[in-house]
Amino acid sequence: MRSVSLSSSTLVAWLLVVQGCSSADPETTPAPDGGADVATDAGADGVSDTGGVTADVVCQRQAAAMCKKLLECASRIYLNYPGDAACIAASKADCLSGIGGSTTWTVDKQSACTDAYVAAGCSAVFEGVPACERPPGTKVAGTACVDSAECAAGLNCVVPAKATTVCGVCTKIAQEGDDCSGDVLCADGLRCDGTCYVPAKLGEGCYKGKLCAFPLTCGSTGDPCHAPKRSGESCGPAVDDCDQYNGLGCNPGTHKCEPVVTAASAGDSCGFDSTSGQTTVCIHGLRCSGTDKKTAHCVARLPEGATCALTAGSDPCGVGLSCVGTCKRRADVVCK
Repeated sequence: MRSVSLSSSTLVAWLLVVQGCSSADPETTPAPDGGADVATDAGADGVSDTGGVTADVVCQRQAAAMCKKLLECASRIYLNYPGDAACIAASKADCLSGIGGSTTWTVDKQSACTDAYVAAGCSAVFEGVPACERPPGTKVAGTACVDSAECAAGLNCVVPAKATTVCGVCTKIAQEGDDCSGDVLCADGLRCDGTCYVPAKLGEGCYKGKLCAFPLTCGSTGDPCHAPKRSGESCGPAVDDCDQYNGLGCNPGTHKCEPVVTAASAGDSCGFDSTSGQTTVCIHGLRCSGTDKKTAHCVARLPEGATCALTAGSDPCGVGLSCVGTCKRRADVVCK
């Protein structure tokens, strides 16, 4: 899905981390604010031709709705921000960075997206909403890209997990039964276990090669798929079926769901502690320098214009920015 309801880099990274599919770095920080300098086909001042609404106003509303939904539906992501103000600032900057530039996404399109997002439930966080899907681009398979919105219908921009560049390649989206090894993505609604398959629905049994549909889960092979367990509820024993999207994990000693994610400030240790099973994430504006809590610490993200280096898929720049030698507004990055 080419949804812009939530930063693809932020949400996808979190969802992949939660599902154990990636080491992507989800911490974010806002880029410099400014609706007035966002170029759109509605005018260089970022004003809609139809309703006079500015990009600044639309993205402020989008950010507020997004942060409210994160708190209600995916608090593990919300934990990344020390309160509403920081969450809204980062989300707004990300929204603004996706309007205009080299994209065809306009203020009016973002406004329609925001209206639909506000009206939707938790599914908006996990699945997006149709009004927030960017129209397909024109780049054919095999062409360099920085965003899926540049690729033609049926294609997605795939950047290898450990890439040292923000540029990817327009790649065919795998359908049911297709190979999905490597960095190939399955179509919406499918999961990958070597090949793309239709996951088990609520009440259906889960098995290897037939896991539950997102965000459902199960406690052991053959168990029926159910909603993730809440804090204090019994879990497992074979599979952690706690609400990981809200920072819970299954205590191996008590088999009860309990919080396993905490937040850290600048200079504090961060990453995964294999002894306790706890994960420590960095608060808004920071990123974790590694994955092992024994050696990693929270460090500041880089602002626009700063010199940067992309290593193993980890981008040190702030939200809405990409590292291309310097931190540059993502909508202005051109891959050839």
